[in-house]
Amino acid sequence: MAKKDEVSWGYRDLPENPPVAFLRIAEQIDFFDKRSKQNQIRYKRLKFITLLFAALVTVSGAVTIPVWVVPLLGASIVIIEGVIQLNSMVQNWLSYRNTCESLKREKYLALSKAGPYSGEVDFARLLAERTEDILGKEHSAWIKTQEGSLRKSDSKGATGT
Repeated sequence: MAKKDEVSWGYRDLPENPPVAFLRIAEQIDFFDKRSKQNQIRYKRLKFITLLFAALVTVSGAVTIPVWVVPLLGASIVIIEGVIQLNSMVQNWLSYRNTCESLKREKYLALSKAGPYSGEVDFARLLAERTEDILGKEHSAWIKTQEGSLRKSDSKGATGT
């Protein structure tokens, strides 16, 4: 794994002091990769707990347990599902993964001088422009997701459902 001051491009001919665009895309790939993994892990853990609690509710009919256990499990399921929705874990996981893969694609196209970079004299400039375009789209999508989550939670709170 590359240190913060290093850029791991897997490309031997990269200059000693790479252009800012290379540093930016490397940092953003790392950021979106980590955030995607975090959201995936959190989502899967919480869903597992929800499934476990739901199974315990089902099993509770066959065993003698205190009367408060089933309502507690049910309330826990509702709270966990609410946390998943409020934090948009699935949407963020998939969106961050998509952005990470798009950035990786740009990196490899630039390093290979392929696609839009073929014949380009100033491919660092083009890489910067295309990277910022991808990041701008991600930011817009993230804002829409957050606004959607807020609207959903506000409407559920207002209607009591």
